[in-house]
Amino acid sequence: MSMNLHSPQLDLWQTPTWVTYLALYDADGNERTLAEKKHIYHSWVIQHSDGVWETREELDACVLRIREHIKDLKHVTEIDII
Repeated sequence: MSMNLHSPQLDLWQTPTWVTYLALYDADGNERTLAEKKHIYHSWVIQHSDGVWETREELDACVLRIREHIKDLKHVTEIDII
């Protein structure tokens, strides 16, 4: 079963289950702080522009989408699992 991150303030992108668990819990199974959750999710989001792109316009659109999402992420006060 897939587990995804959730925030009532922002529609988070669908994360792979391993990213969800990494963002929520440390190696000892303790819940991470909000700052840690946001940092891990942020790191995962920005990697979406990696790779080969058909056109410069497609890359630019992706980078813009990422920047806008990261800007909105700054206002998030809760991240949990659904």
